[in-house]
Amino acid sequence: MQGVARFLVILFIVTFIPVVLSDQNEDLATFKLAYTQYEEFSKQGSLKKSLPQARLAYELGQQLFGKESKEAAKLAYNYGNNLLRLRFYNEAKPILIEALNSFEKIYGTESIELIPVLLDLGHANANVNKDNIKKKLYARAFKLYEQDYGKESVEYAWFSVRTGIDMIYFAHDAAGEKPLRTGYGILRSRLGEDHEKTGFAAYNLGKYELSRNHYEAAEPYFLIALKSYEKTGAPSNKGELSTHAFLVRIYEELGESELASQHSLAIGQMTPFESTQSYFPIYKKNPIYPKSALRQGKEGYVIVEYTVDEKGLVRDPRVVVTEGDKAFEQPALDAVKTFRYAPRFIDGQPVAVEGVQNKLYFSIQK
Repeated sequence: MQGVARFLVILFIVTFIPVVLSDQNEDLATFKLAYTQYEEFSKQGSLKKSLPQARLAYELGQQLFGKESKEAAKLAYNYGNNLLRLRFYNEAKPILIEALNSFEKIYGTESIELIPVLLDLGHANANVNKDNIKKKLYARAFKLYEQDYGKESVEYAWFSVRTGIDMIYFAHDAAGEKPLRTGYGILRSRLGEDHEKTGFAAYNLGKYELSRNHYEAAEPYFLIALKSYEKTGAPSNKGELSTHAFLVRIYEELGESELASQHSLAIGQMTPFESTQSYFPIYKKNPIYPKSALRQGKEGYVIVEYTVDEKGLVRDPRVVVTEGDKAFEQPALDAVKTFRYAPRFIDGQPVAVEGVQNKLYFSIQK
């Protein structure tokens, strides 16, 4: 699941095939170095470091291979993609348009090779509110994929899920909900609820519903995501932990504290306990700012100490330090009572943790 979850933006890194040119050629040597560094930084996710290398490789590639070459087209896409992922949307658009025009000439207007470029150009236009352009680009990409794989195939469903996620979270386009739901429905039907890909789609639908505070709608998606972790038998991972944490939040918001405890316990079993200093709640509500302090423009903080019991609940909170105004104390105590923790486990059993402290700040937004 971890490998699957890393797919957020379609990245089309071109494997450079050296042309027969003399190694003494200074431009070629510089190009090779720039491209190698671009590739390394891209794989590391160091986008700011890869950008100047992508640009240099793109500029030198046009000189070395010709502006109409396949190599130049792919280098243009890499550079445009890098700009897009750094959210330089206006700068990315002309480079991606250039890449698309070149791809169409080289591969044809109906080639599946165009899909990454169409999607990235769609994302760029979505982020600068060019709705009509973006819709046409997305529609064209989906049509090309459908032509190759069929609309009911697992391949098309997986493409729909990944693209829908990109549209929602990267392009900030709510229209991505439809392909995400469509892909999830096909995967669930064809592969079953406990398949890794179905679980990944369900997890992201749960996140989408949660982002809109639709707690009841989000719950079944996260429960299906958990099924896929159980099926694979893989070691606990960040996706599984975050699924349990999301369910803790959902059940607390729905007033189902006992159900929240089940998932708090699951997280505790999966994670080692280090110290009370690094012990943070997995769910909490912010304190209510007292009106008297707000009217007087007072700011400050309260340090509260308490015990976290075997279910991850806060017990016996008490104020140990107050700075700013005594009126902050009761809201701070009320707030920590809403906190949920992953219980500490010793020899396979949950135990209480005493002396846990939390510092709650009261700051007026300016």
